[in-house]
Amino acid sequence: MSEDVPVYLKNGDLVKVNDHVYCSPSWDARDGTPYSVGRIMQFLPPADAPKGEEGKNYVYTRVRLAWYYRPSDVSDRPVADSRLLLAAIYSEVCDINQLRAKCHVVHRDKISDLSGWKKRPDRFYFNRLFDPYIKKEFEVIPARDVRNLPDNIREVLISRYEYVVAEKEIIPDLTDHMRLCDNCQGWCPSPDTVQCDRCKRYFHMRCVQPPLLAKPTRGYGWTCAPCSRRHEEEVDSHDVRHIVSAGPKALKSNAPPARGRGRPRKDKSLAEKEENFPVKHFKLWPFRYFGQHTVAEDTLDEEDLIFPRAATRQGPKYQATVPPAPDPYNYPPDIEERGGDSTVEVLGVINSLTDAEVAEVESCKKSLTRDPVVASSVDWLTEVIRRFSDAALAARPFTSVNMKSGMRLEKWKKFETAYTDKAFGHEEVVAFEDAIALHGPELRAARDEVHHRSMPEIVRFYGHWKNTKLKEENKRLRTKGPPPKPVNRQYVNEAERSGGLHVGLSDDEGSIVAQPSKSPSCGACRTRESTTWWKAPKGLPTNILCDNCGTNWRKYADLNVRPVREESVPTSKSKAIEKREGTPLAGPSSKRARLRPKLNVSHAPSKGH
Repeated sequence: MSEDVPVYLKNGDLVKVNDHVYCSPSWDARDGTPYSVGRIMQFLPPADAPKGEEGKNYVYTRVRLAWYYRPSDVSDRPVADSRLLLAAIYSEVCDINQLRAKCHVVHRDKISDLSGWKKRPDRFYFNRLFDPYIKKEFEVIPARDVRNLPDNIREVLISRYEYVVAEKEIIPDLTDHMRLCDNCQGWCPSPDTVQCDRCKRYFHMRCVQPPLLAKPTRGYGWTCAPCSRRHEEEVDSHDVRHIVSAGPKALKSNAPPARGRGRPRKDKSLAEKEENFPVKHFKLWPFRYFGQHTVAEDTLDEEDLIFPRAATRQGPKYQATVPPAPDPYNYPPDIEERGGDSTVEVLGVINSLTDAEVAEVESCKKSLTRDPVVASSVDWLTEVIRRFSDAALAARPFTSVNMKSGMRLEKWKKFETAYTDKAFGHEEVVAFEDAIALHGPELRAARDEVHHRSMPEIVRFYGHWKNTKLKEENKRLRTKGPPPKPVNRQYVNEAERSGGLHVGLSDDEGSIVAQPSKSPSCGACRTRESTTWWKAPKGLPTNILCDNCGTNWRKYADLNVRPVREESVPTSKSKAIEKREGTPLAGPSSKRARLRPKLNVSHAPSKGH
């Protein structure tokens, strides 16, 4: 299906690629959690739709979303700002009907009035990125603020991406003016550069004499050769003086200028411009990692990975210290070397037999059993090969081999053992299947149900049982054929295509309380009047929320829970025990109630009265 097919949400809003939306399954499926915020990367047809031009006429059923995290999702630290989000280079494909409503997510530097932005509904902002794989947060800055780069790399970076992701300590290096080596006049990347502590000039570590193998340890500085020589001359001539600064010198900062204080004027056109600010995307992403573990020249390649990276564990502190090998042990001469004919157990010599002997073995093997299941059993075939091999080594005829005994004496065991497991009874199979249905392929739980079987027997039986189930399923597919696939809807004509696609779930199916109790009370703000009552998450005094609190919880994960009033606290001990499961977000105050002093009419009134 072509990209120009409009998609409308339940409330009638038109959404397109790179719009930000709320996404969530039904209330029961998400267990009361708030909506997730994501950016639409692309609309997708059904997974089994044909590829290429043939599949363009299929109706959208899926959508790929780039997720944003809330700070409470990645950390237990309380965050007062419910409009702050964390970007992520992480996407998932979801059902298109999970799209709820449209919202706006803008970088902090694009917002002129943050206070006014947060007062508007469905407005979020971000200035950091969270990587869910290495569990670390990074700073996000506009790509145009990166100046410490060669012109060709900087131009490519700005033309592709709107933002750059980097570690917090690397931001001053990236936003500084272009640094050139004082020796070769080449660009100085931060990992391969040292700065003189006296003249503040930069040098490649390979350009100084002697070349530096590593940067100075934290807390120590480095000086270039001219500055070191000049300092030595000053020391020798006793001209070293402690210079007292005339006054505090303003520190040079590469950060953007601070915003003016005060209440800015409300500009509706400016707010709309911030919402619709054009953002550059390259391969569906508006940012890439450009931190301390990035090689700047590699970013010119379009296939270079954009994900954040961690330090490689190749340094000396990550290596194992291997002690010197001990001297060779002098074994006694009467102990034979392992791996020889006298120390190994021969499992089969069929490969050394002639063609006539192999044909005789096959004919004798067919006479040992008539059960096709036993004849194809791996354990039975392994034991047959062993017994025919023993007969060949002992020069006995192959006709003397029989499988009457189910025991075998192995070379390194003192007692005979069964070459195959005892067949499971009907009750054992039923108990095993019940355990698999309840716990899945957790064989330790199955071992607890079939307790008189050993763990190796359970593992081997699981393999046989799984193979039997697959055999039955394949037989059913050959007999009845595969189940019919769901029919994917296609557009009949161009008029239907231009009419667009209406998607989204309604909250009425399980999130709205149609008939609340006789005296409903909001679990957060305690109000008793509301046009709509919403189901509340677990842990609140009541299981419903008013319209305002329910919307704030679903969209912003924000609940301003009012403390329980003093007169509403149960006085009897029996009522105090009957509490709903879960800890309330803000319980009643534990402070003692302040008692009012009794007025004495015999005292003179105070001045303020």
